[in-house]
Order: sequence, then C-alpha cells, then structure tokens
Amino acid sequence: MRALRTLAAGVAAASALAVAQPARADAPPTVGAATLNDPVFPNLGNGGYDVKAYDLDVTWDPIARRVRGVMTARAVASRALSGFSLDSAALDIATVQVDGVAARFTTSGEKLLITPTTALRKGKSFRIVVVYQADPTRIPQPVGGFVPTVDGFATAGQPAAAHAVFPCNDHPSDKAVFTFNITTPPGLIGVAN
Repeated sequence: MRALRTLAAGVAAASALAVAQPARADAPPTVGAATLNDPVFPNLGNGGYDVKAYDLDVTWDPIARRVRGVMTARAVASRALSGFSLDSAALDIATVQVDGVAARFTTSGEKLLITPTTALRKGKSFRIVVVYQADPTRIPQPVGGFVPTVDGFATAGQPAAAHAVFPCNDHPSDKAVFTFNITTPPGLIGVAN
C-alpha cells in the first residue's frame, strides 16, 4: 500500500510540474497579452515578447508643429505569436512592418494591435518598424509625454507616457537600449538620453 501511495504522489507531482512548465516551442501561435496587469499602471505593457533595442528617428516640423517619427524595435518572441501589441497613445500610425513585410494593424484605446503576415515562433528575433506622426499638444500635461515649447517640444515620458511619444512596450520591466536620430530645423538642437 505504501508503494502505491508513493507512486500516486509521484504521478501527482509530475502532473503539477507538467502544468507549471512554460509553453513549448512548438505550441500553436496566440496573440500576446495586451497588458502586464501592473497594479499601478494596469493598461500598460504587453506580453509575448521582449524588446532588446529601440531606434527612434524623429523630425520636428516647425510649420505643421508635428513630429514625424520612425520607430524601429528589435525584439525576441517569448512564445509563439500570431499577433502582439505596443502601447501607443494619440499617435497617428501610417504603416507597420514586421521583418520588412507590411503587417495589418489597428488601434484600440492606447494600444497598437499588430498582426504580422507570418506568425512568429518562440525564440525568434524580429524587427518592428512603425511610421507615425505625433502632435505634441494632443495629450495635455501632466498626462502627455510631450511638453510643447515656443519653438519645439520636450518630452517627459516617465513613468508612464513614453507611448505618447513613440509606440513601445511602455513598462519598466522591458528594458531596452535606445538610439536617437533627431532632425531639427536650423537654429534648433535635438538632444536625448
């Protein structure tokens, strides 16, 4: 009888381990979570991938008083993805590409929902390119990420407004390296850190 109890306990433990294991690499693709359920910022962050680097190319148009931007992100899928989201507030999205191929996209609230042409397998490195335009006055302070000035703008994206400046995974748990390329008209200087 003791041997049967030990065997049953072993089977139960093995079953519990099987349930706790992360998704297999060959699991069918699903849409990544559109929030990380952070109690402080419950609608921010996205699941299913890890951004490694952002390259931001922004141009200030002093006539239209708009920012034209191209955000390029290099990321790794942490599970098989049929779609994923970025945080994006009050940005006019023109195009989205995943690995150089046009992707379907839509916006809903403060989310940019992206469906690549081909599903992303777990562990795959991929590149996202989003061409967009922003109006620094569209989301007023203190909520917005832009601070309009007489001749341009400043940004103040911490702790939760970077996604009003560029599409991103706007949560501190997804650390990434940044590269900035800022184009300004004569007489103005662009700086970033």
